[in-house]
Amino acid sequence: MTAFTFSVEQIRSAPPEVRRWIVTEISRAFSAIAGVSSQPPADGVRRPEPATLAASTVPEAMRVVELIGGDVVASRLFFELAREHAVDTGMPEVRAVRVADLLHHVGLPDMHSLLGGLTVIERAFRQVHGDGDGSLFGIDESGHVYLHEATQASIRRVWEELVLARAAAERQLAAEPVPPTEGFMPPRVGPSEDVASHAARPARGGNLPL
Repeated sequence: MTAFTFSVEQIRSAPPEVRRWIVTEISRAFSAIAGVSSQPPADGVRRPEPATLAASTVPEAMRVVELIGGDVVASRLFFELAREHAVDTGMPEVRAVRVADLLHHVGLPDMHSLLGGLTVIERAFRQVHGDGDGSLFGIDESGHVYLHEATQASIRRVWEELVLARAAAERQLAAEPVPPTEGFMPPRVGPSEDVASHAARPARGGNLPL
């Protein structure tokens, strides 16, 4: 099998028909890995099966954050997946996030950028978790990204731990006095000769300046 890797910039600069093909192929790849049936159900919408969505643990989610930390978009997208969304999937252990919500909250311009960010996250997760147990995400044709409830809970736990760690560091920094620099002694500075002689002269009206 021949594999190709495209950057987000390459996808954006590609002709419209090429971008549509790339989006279609990536969506199919995510859906296939996530266990979407080849035959759509009665309502016409393909959805991933819960058992084929990978469930990330908290340590794995933390490691993913470390790996994608240099990618601001992917990092924001990763934590956005933990936001509470009122989407009834009708499937136990499966959570859904609207693509429109992800685009809005992360500030992404289009679906191409979203897929690019999800690909970065998926690649990092595969590096941590391995290639088994299906994909971290599933995508359907009606504009939803699916993930396992354990994955969403792990991402939310990592976010909470990072917030608590930062708050504790800020409290510690505020409580600790700034230590003086060892061996530093500020020089003694006195008035110059001109200032001293000026202060000795009486001011107008015969009064000395204070």
